[in-house]
Amino acid sequence: MEGYNRSPKGWQFASDGIGNALVLGPNEGYRLKVMALSPTESIGLGAKVDDNEELKGILGEGMHFGFRAISKEDLLSLVRSLKHEEDMMVRRSAIDALLQQDPLPTWRLQPPGLGAIVSGPYAYRPDLRSISSLQSKLDERLAAEVDALLRKRSPMRASMFR
Repeated sequence: MEGYNRSPKGWQFASDGIGNALVLGPNEGYRLKVMALSPTESIGLGAKVDDNEELKGILGEGMHFGFRAISKEDLLSLVRSLKHEEDMMVRRSAIDALLQQDPLPTWRLQPPGLGAIVSGPYAYRPDLRSISSLQSKLDERLAAEVDALLRKRSPMRASMFR
């Protein structure tokens, strides 16, 4: 978050939906491994990745991930556009307009007349390990470390997962 807040433009975020994420910034990147313990509790670890530029190329250069504040008027316009099920262009236009806004640092997300805060865009990959052999090896290491962390912090709960 510190890196994002210093320079909120140029970030990408990819997730596989099962606790693995790749967060790539303009100068740094991180691989995260999270294990859900309950609907409201998780543990996880992260590691800095070295092949940041290569990974950005694999994920594709597109819109910048980030947090955007939208006014009440823009929020209503977006909601109205989502109701146009038959007109994909209306929805796409409203979403594109929102994504054209520069991402903001988190400390600037409280302007007057705020309607909502949106985050994204997110990339979904079925398996982040398949991106590269380095990511596969990193995944193995993080999985072992998350497992060790779970056994250390919650030994009784860890025995349920074996």
